Amino acid sequence: MSDAVFDDFQTRLKRIRKTHTRLAQGMTVRMDRSGLVTPQPRRRMPVFPLRMAMQLLLAALLLKAALIAGTDGATYSETLQTLRSGTTPERVGAFIMEPDPVTRVIASGFSRIL
Repeated sequence: MSDAVFDDFQTRLKRIRKTHTRLAQGMTVRMDRSGLVTPQPRRRMPVFPLRMAMQLLLAALLLKAALIAGTDGATYSETLQTLRSGTTPERVGAFIMEPDPVTRVIASGFSRIL
């Protein structure tokens, strides 16, 4: 065999091994227009999943709204004022827990239920 043919063969083997490795980590099956069913490697999750971040943000908003609806407005303001005069992490917490328009709307809905 000539070197060019051997190199081409090695390249094809390398590609097949890579495909098999990726398929072994998970696959989906797809059918093309002609009806041929081919396995496709699963797409990898992004490093920072956007869906999970959005769910976390929604949970934080709901928690903040529940705290606002469950406490008296004056009590909540006093607690925020105490946090504002505290250490750096407490000040960051006070900034995050500051009532915003979206949280107030959600809290008014919660207060109707409570």
